[in-house]
Amino acid sequence: MATDYKLRLKSRTGSLLAEIACQGQDDGSGVYAPVLHLEYSKAVNEPGLAMFVLPANHTAIADLADKAQVEIWRRNANPPAGDPFDWTCDFYGLFRDFEYRYTDRELFTAYCPGQLSMLSWRHIMWHAGTSNRTKFTGDPAETIAKTLVTYNITSAATTAAGRRRSGAGAPADAITVQADAAGGNTVDWYCSWANLLETLQKLAAVGGGDFDLVRTGDYAWEFRWYTGQLGTNRSATLTFSLELGNMGSPVYRLSRSSEASVAVVAGQGQESARDTVTRAGNNYSATHDIELFVDANDIPQGATDALNTRGDQKLDEAQAREDFSFQVLQTPTVLYGRDYFLGDTARAVYRGFDGTVQIRGVTVTQAAGQNEKVDVVAEAV
Repeated sequence: MATDYKLRLKSRTGSLLAEIACQGQDDGSGVYAPVLHLEYSKAVNEPGLAMFVLPANHTAIADLADKAQVEIWRRNANPPAGDPFDWTCDFYGLFRDFEYRYTDRELFTAYCPGQLSMLSWRHIMWHAGTSNRTKFTGDPAETIAKTLVTYNITSAATTAAGRRRSGAGAPADAITVQADAAGGNTVDWYCSWANLLETLQKLAAVGGGDFDLVRTGDYAWEFRWYTGQLGTNRSATLTFSLELGNMGSPVYRLSRSSEASVAVVAGQGQESARDTVTRAGNNYSATHDIELFVDANDIPQGATDALNTRGDQKLDEAQAREDFSFQVLQTPTVLYGRDYFLGDTARAVYRGFDGTVQIRGVTVTQAAGQNEKVDVVAEAV
């Protein structure tokens, strides 16, 4: 499929600075040249990264400043009748790093992490054991995630509220949180001083949902939780297989060698006075008795339910897993950006596997004078 791309560069607060095509001819001056090379990667619950290359004397470079907003738009260049794939922004990022390089001519390369990277700029600056700030007991994962964001990177992240330092400045002045629907799994969670983004990623792994930071205005983002998954369940209408020509390099693996079936979880205390619990996994039997030790000294003494939850979480992580991944091949009937998107689930069939996979990552490359290359990673869920 022929696809057009364009780059939209904006100030930190969202004022349009330049719009640069990714197709067209360089007149030789470089000043108004199209993008010479464009590449970006996206992944569920991760910021992703974009990079683009311009001639070093391109007029747009002078206006780029730290944290300038970068948008990558794409569309079907020759859509058939009724094709809905018009201009769509497929990546939002922030300009942070750059380099100049000289080969046969001087080039400028910009590196732009996705907008979720803003969550990594804050830590959970609340003392250990603070209820509903660093200590959550029996709460839905969505509630925990939205509380952590609210009190660490929004206007509510203040010392007056009890945070160790105020985190209410930029970009918190532009970040809000979607209303809490109490979705996801019920968990116990302890996370004082941890990096905010890393904690949210770990929480999502056990919390039964995904999250994102969605741009809602020129200088406005909303933190959102997606119970179950980011994206749409297309497993009833979309299938990937070798026979359909939309699957490449499939790998199916069943891993048992690192499996555990029973956990001893140790909390706070010394020697024989240390809190301990024993938890059996749903894969435990007299002939399948494999131990796991879990150091949980971040959990307060006497919090038995929290120790049980931590053990159950670690046993779930340590179970034997079906690992199935493959490359999604672009075909005229199944296209990224029209028929499926990041986070969507679909059916996949290969050898002994016939189940649901999620689109976990997308990497797009557009080099001058060449067709786009779209690499999609799908994993069993």
